[in-house]
Amino acid sequence: MKHSEYKEKDSVILLKKKTEDSFFETMLSESVLGFLYFLFRRKKYDYLIVTKTSVLKYYKNKLFKEYSITDLENLVYCPISFSLKLNHDDTFKISLVNFRISYEESKIIQQNLEGFKQLFLN
Repeated sequence: MKHSEYKEKDSVILLKKKTEDSFFETMLSESVLGFLYFLFRRKKYDYLIVTKTSVLKYYKNKLFKEYSITDLENLVYCPISFSLKLNHDDTFKISLVNFRISYEESKIIQQNLEGFKQLFLN
């Protein structure tokens, strides 16, 4: 399922980030053929989406992994380990290392998650 196909009222995009180029794409960009390739290619993004019942990770505009959650109010973002986890459950941990999260993006994730929980849990 592509991100554009996923429409749900009770969801929030915690992070939308342009996908980094692969090694091949970087090497290709040095040539004239590479210029034409990059001129006509689609932009690809990575997404982190939270709904009332799940966390969705999209990589290059395609669903990479879906995690089911039962306790939204205890879902927290841990900026030290770049992960989402449940307060009371040490076994549930969603690694976000592949998103290459910066300090500013980390603050945005925390704000969006807290806003989402306040909106839908109150």
